[in-house]
Amino acid sequence: MKIHLVPAGRGLHLVALGALSIAFGCASPTQLGQRAYRAGDFASAYDHWKESAEFGDAQSQFLLGLLYDNGEGVVEDHAMAASWYTRAAAQGHAAAQNNLGLLYYDGLGVEKSHAEAAKYFGLAADQGFPAAHCNRGILYLFGHAVPQDFELAREQFRIAGDLGDTKAQVVLGSMYDEGIGLEPNPRKAARWYEQAAEQGSPLARHRLAMLHYQGRGVRADKERALELWSQAGNQGLADAQFCAGLVEIYGEAGEPDAEAGAKWLERAANQGLAVAQYNLGLLYMRGQGVENDPVRGEDWIRRAADQGLDEARQKLTNAARPSR
Repeated sequence: MKIHLVPAGRGLHLVALGALSIAFGCASPTQLGQRAYRAGDFASAYDHWKESAEFGDAQSQFLLGLLYDNGEGVVEDHAMAASWYTRAAAQGHAAAQNNLGLLYYDGLGVEKSHAEAAKYFGLAADQGFPAAHCNRGILYLFGHAVPQDFELAREQFRIAGDLGDTKAQVVLGSMYDEGIGLEPNPRKAARWYEQAAEQGSPLARHRLAMLHYQGRGVRADKERALELWSQAGNQGLADAQFCAGLVEIYGEAGEPDAEAGAKWLERAANQGLAVAQYNLGLLYMRGQGVENDPVRGEDWIRRAADQGLDEARQKLTNAARPSR
């Protein structure tokens, strides 16, 4: 289970403009910056936010930090991001505290310190900031700056998940699914995956699809599995594209459709998924769902072999043996 910490506002979630500014037609520099950002004018957003940030506006300080963190309208500069986050965090801005914790966790723009990360995640979590609870849970999960404690990790993920944090919901589902720190409980895993899937998480959809495919914790339903894999695949998740492709090829949720399956495999293969490259190569070798093209098939199999896929290496080895 690969886990990532959760930033606030990367892929910026801007607050809505206040009703008063709309009603009376006057906007603060912070709000003008938000309008410019939405329009893709990052340079103007920077100018507006810089003006109010220097006057001590914590939200503008946070937003300036995001611009430097993401390299939008300015050259990416984590030290400057940390500087602005620190000023906003000192005023109790929870999102800034969370993101400053991330910089300390990764050692970006500041000296790496899991202890400082834990401090800032704690400050933000104490204000009920969902991503900070999730990040706090990750510290407990891996024992970074705190003793490893799966129960406390689950509690932090539960708090974040109840507040709607999709990453926490997926991680908690994974803990129940894989039995991390407790006995596996696919039914509870499915409930958490379902919440995240309803919010559009492709990883949750993929994992929930696997439960439906296997009939673990939920009723076995391969049509539902294909629906979820298709949704996640259309969001770009290569693993889901691969699974959807196999289900289509073998007709496990209806009539076999090798052509549709090949299209899913090609999307996953183009993202570098070795097992998809290998299976797509086999389709070209057989002319199944695609034109018969052994040269192209071998090229896909070789790409998979170059990534270390044993089946692909063995296939190439067998093909190179002289026939008797």
